[in-house]
Amino acid sequence: MNSETIFFPVEFLTFINLILNNPVILTLKTHCQHSAAKANSILGQLRQAFHAWNPQSFISLYTAFIRRHLEYATSVWNPHRRADVRIIENIQRRATKLLGRIRDRSYQDKLAILNLTTLESRRSRDDLISHFKIANGLLDVNWLASTKLMSSIACHGPANAIRGHKKRIFVQLSNCPERTNFLNNRVASTWNNLASSTVNAPSLNSFKARLDIHLARTNTTTT
Repeated sequence: MNSETIFFPVEFLTFINLILNNPVILTLKTHCQHSAAKANSILGQLRQAFHAWNPQSFISLYTAFIRRHLEYATSVWNPHRRADVRIIENIQRRATKLLGRIRDRSYQDKLAILNLTTLESRRSRDDLISHFKIANGLLDVNWLASTKLMSSIACHGPANAIRGHKKRIFVQLSNCPERTNFLNNRVASTWNNLASSTVNAPSLNSFKARLDIHLARTNTTTT
């Protein structure tokens, strides 16, 4: 067993249709490679089928046929190794080259023109949305180790605790890289720094709208 191996219930893995090396073990690198290969294959088919691309047609086809394969159930398998992050991101990077008029622009310039963001930023946003659903009972999760909220005088000091909202969460320490990068830990820093009005949003759509305003202010806008 290596540090890239995570254990999940077989029924859960079957349900979300993730790649398995055997009945009970999932390797994140394998899944990233599989998702990227599937998306890349579809990208090749679209390249052959369509010869004239504009931003509108690109967004429609890319989001409908390619991006969804790179984002399905990412709250479960969100990669933390930079090599795996690049495997996924390179598909979107390659897709933006379909637009001849901006082919020679930098990747970040292309994203700005297309009003897109990096897939890594989108995964971070999706993580926060998933945590909001869980915290408000919109998504039922049977935790092995449930999320713990900070007390009024938290480990970061009473002054910081008083300024923060009342739904801040502890980072769970672990020697296992996968546990360290588990959903709760991934969202903790950003979640704890959100405004009280955001984390206490009355509905999911309201939370998304307020979250996007926060992310826009930190230069991580999303579509």
